[in-house]
Parts: sequence; C-alpha cells; structure tokens
Amino acid sequence: MRSSCVRVLAGLLFLITIAQAATAATWKVYANARYGTVAEYPSDRFRPGRPPDNGDGQSFTALDGSMLAIFAGNNIDNYAPATYERFLRGGGSDYQNVTYRAAGEKWLVLSGFRGDSIYYEKYIFSEGKDVDTIHGLVVTYPRSSKDVYGPIVSRMAQSLRAGR
Repeated sequence: MRSSCVRVLAGLLFLITIAQAATAATWKVYANARYGTVAEYPSDRFRPGRPPDNGDGQSFTALDGSMLAIFAGNNIDNYAPATYERFLRGGGSDYQNVTYRAAGEKWLVLSGFRGDSIYYEKYIFSEGKDVDTIHGLVVTYPRSSKDVYGPIVSRMAQSLRAGR
C-alpha cells in the first residue's frame, strides 16, 4: 500500500513539473495582420523565421528541431471541417497515422505520427465579408519530447483565434 502511494505521489510531482515547464515559458502572442489569426507561443522555445512575402503567417523553429506554423488563407473552395479533412487525408501519406481526430462545426484537429515525430494540427473556419478563411496552427516535435510538448501544444491550441 505504501509503495503504491509513493508511486502515485511521484507521478503527480512529475505531472506538476511538466505543467510548470509549460507555464514558466515566456509566452508571446503572434497576430497576423493580413488575416487576423492570433495564437500564443513560447518565445523562449520557438524562434520566428523569415515571414513569407504574402503575409499569410509565420513559421517558427526550436533548437530540438520542433517546428511551429501559425497561418491563414482564403477558403476559396468553401471547405467545411469534414471536407477539409478529406482533402488533407486524401493527399498522400502525411496523414496515414492519425491517432487523434476531433471536429466541430467550425474547427478541426488532427494529430498523429510521421516517422519519429508527432504532429498536431488545428484549423478554425471563419466567415468573412467577402471570402471565408481557414486559420491554422501546426506543430511538429520529436516523439521523445511528448511529455514536454503536451502542455505547450495544449495551450497554443486553446489560444488559436480568428481575430477578425
């Protein structure tokens, strides 16, 4: 009985340590001027790259090889979450190992494995005055860092917004 209590306590301390790592990070807000996409990211982990000339988003990299992209684009094909998922998953081998999928009326999440990496993708579908928009957050990180990135990805995903 005593050893099981010690294991439970050790597990709780481990989870608290991971959560503290996610909250101790220096978080910044990325806001896209062209589409209004907004998301938080840990700036002490992810460094921005050169922004694209068309102003549709921003890519970031981490020292461990992890990648983050926050972006948007016009929904010229009038995708709904279900049809966008079919489009993504019908395009080849990138989505063969989906291990988590969730969707709502205006959002879609896909996550899974690509080789030694885990990917997490969240898309929000917003209506515009002239054209609808798809806002995205895509994170790829090493499988070995799942415990570190779990709380970080969760916070980034919760912060994703269609700002306009």
